Amino acid sequence: MGESVTKNIFITGHTSGLGLGMKKCFLKNGYNVYGLSRSCIDDKFNLKLNLSELDELREKIDSFMIHKEFDLCILNAGILGGIKKVVDLNASDMIESFSINVISTKLIIDSAIRNKSCNNFIVISSGAANRGYDGWLNYCVSKSSLKQMVYCYTIENPELRFISLAPGVVKTKMQDEIVKQDPDVFSSVRKFQELYDSNPTPERIAEKIFKNLKFLDSLENGSFFDLRNIDD
Repeated sequence: MGESVTKNIFITGHTSGLGLGMKKCFLKNGYNVYGLSRSCIDDKFNLKLNLSELDELREKIDSFMIHKEFDLCILNAGILGGIKKVVDLNASDMIESFSINVISTKLIIDSAIRNKSCNNFIVISSGAANRGYDGWLNYCVSKSSLKQMVYCYTIENPELRFISLAPGVVKTKMQDEIVKQDPDVFSSVRKFQELYDSNPTPERIAEKIFKNLKFLDSLENGSFFDLRNIDD
């Protein structure tokens, strides 16, 4: 028998929430995990960077990606961008959300393609990419834009593999921010408050993603898929 080859994975936002859950899961299963986060320590496995700082990302991402070969890139980092009524949402709120949720993802994908570092991408999406919620304009618009961006990459780069993956509701800091809102002001919050105690942990969802990687790879390239459609 030949020697097994350790696989390499790159994850953004890998120091908290779902990203951290995936880091733990892939490490446990023998992967080398590389990551990008604003709260990690710079070394050969990690790039410390705030994704809202697009100029810094442009300067640093190529030197990180070059000479690396990833079996999979999971673009997970994202922000809710605050819950506000449409009339109260200002341009700076939207610029930050688009910088982190959309543009930074594009810059990372472009670097991976340019440096031939990876040809397989899972972009963490949301059900909010397909529907609107009271107070969620910022998040819904950025996630729907991200979904369309992934689809356009697929059309123009059919030799590469892209999937938009909605993990469902996960017990993270984002959910903590949502459920503390007043449901009499934001009607969308009530459902999330009712679900909160039964929400799966990031570790559980990470295990589900890992367990179903072969299935996800069988989906039509560029697909949007909701992980809740797979039974635990």
